[in-house]
Amino acid sequence: MIKGGGAGLPADISLPAASMFEFDKSDMSDAGKAQVEQCITKHRAELSDAYLVLVVDHTNTSVDESYNQALSQKRTKA
Repeated sequence: MIKGGGAGLPADISLPAASMFEFDKSDMSDAGKAQVEQCITKHRAELSDAYLVLVVDHTNTSVDESYNQALSQKRTKA
């Protein structure tokens, strides 16, 4: 979903993370990869003018913050 956007304005594109990664894993699922590809195809025009992409990921709050940070970075790279 894109909220905002337009010439030079920020846009918020959200994808449901629950189907992208298994619990405590950083490898993106096939369904997650398909979601990303579908989003890119759907929003190609808006994304082609992007000069910054910020990826936000949330992980498990029941474990150590440094562990979560490492898992979050691995997921972002995936």
